[in-house]
Formats: sequence, structure tokens, C-alpha cells
Amino acid sequence: MINNYNKDAKVCMKCGKEFKESQKDIRDNYGKYFTNKHIKDIVDRRLHEMAALESTLGSDSTEKEKGLVKNRQKKLMNEIREIDEITFKRLSHE
Repeated sequence: MINNYNKDAKVCMKCGKEFKESQKDIRDNYGKYFTNKHIKDIVDRRLHEMAALESTLGSDSTEKEKGLVKNRQKKLMNEIREIDEITFKRLSHE
């Protein structure tokens, strides 16, 4: 439950006291993607490349082309995993 008066303060559900989430709490819960602009840019570039690869495929693509795209996308997802595990889990539904 979030207090409407102070955006940074939250209320404990058990005792009703207000508290602020620290940067570490935010990073632990939401990942580096939301707390580090450099990490966000790197992950966004990987996601953009994945989307561009996907857009090159069509109904006339061969199995070899599809396999190459799938392998590259797996490599990009593994790079995202190394950068930010929480964002990777959110993207891959693991």
C-alpha cells in the first residue's frame, strides 16, 4: 500500500509504519534496468537488435535463416542475463 502524500514512502502492511525503499531494495526487487541508465541503454540495444532480427523473418524464410536468427536471439538473451538477472527473468518468463 502506497501513501498518497509522499511518493517515496510506503506503509508496512503489518504495523502501519511508513518506510522508504532504499536504492538497494529497488535494485534487488526491480533489477538494475530501472536503477542504472547505462544498464538500461545496453539492455534496450539488445532488445532492439532482437526485434530487428525478428522482423527480417517472413513466411518465405528458410529453416536455416530461422535457426540463425534464433541462435543470435539466444546469445542476446544470455548477454541480458549476465547484465541483469531480474530483467532477464521478466523477459523470458522464467
